[in-house]
Amino acid sequence: MKSPTALTPRLEAAASLVGDGSFADIGSDHAYLAIKLALERGVCGIASDLREGPCERARKNVRQYGLCDKIKIYCRAGLDHVEDFAPDNIIICGMGGELIAEILENSEYPRSSRCRLILQPMSMQDELRRYLSREGYAISDERVIYDSGKYYQLIAAEYTGSGCVLDDVEALLGPLNLKRAAAGLSDVDRGWLTSVSRAARNRVDGRRKSAAGSNSPEQLYDQSLLERIEAIIQA
Repeated sequence: MKSPTALTPRLEAAASLVGDGSFADIGSDHAYLAIKLALERGVCGIASDLREGPCERARKNVRQYGLCDKIKIYCRAGLDHVEDFAPDNIIICGMGGELIAEILENSEYPRSSRCRLILQPMSMQDELRRYLSREGYAISDERVIYDSGKYYQLIAAEYTGSGCVLDDVEALLGPLNLKRAAAGLSDVDRGWLTSVSRAARNRVDGRRKSAAGSNSPEQLYDQSLLERIEAIIQA
């Protein structure tokens, strides 16, 4: 059985963003992240998934590590009944940004408890950040991780009642990621921004083949994105 102390870089980064206290790992699949937190920190938590197959795998893993007194497994949707456990941290990794926003919207608990959120959107990062800023969540930390040939963004946030206004590029790339990169590019930041820039450049060049596309809002957005990234890389 795989050791939970050897998580993928993406899940290791998520674990590093978890604050003190108990946790709820939503969409946990195999529950390795939950197992790692329980073993290394001695904290209690719940792990849930929508499907019975992943839940059964999680139960088996928790039993094998002797953590049935620390981790409870539930087969349920989103944050259903999470208030019964009242976790200090909620972890939602490996889902689309719009789905994560929908899960948060459908529960009062993240707002009423002001728990720490650790979020790893696989797509639509801009939509998730817009939701957080619009609904009064403050982004307290951001990371970019390179894992198995892909770049992943992780976001930590808490409800404060007063979000911030993000421009389009900040929503896509993250205000704290941009601030960190502007202060000094790590190899991961450079690779990530280069890949984002390359994709934007391809879109810009493709639209230039049509008169309508070359003046579209999408074209102007990608050109602005390119300018911001190039300014950071050149600096």
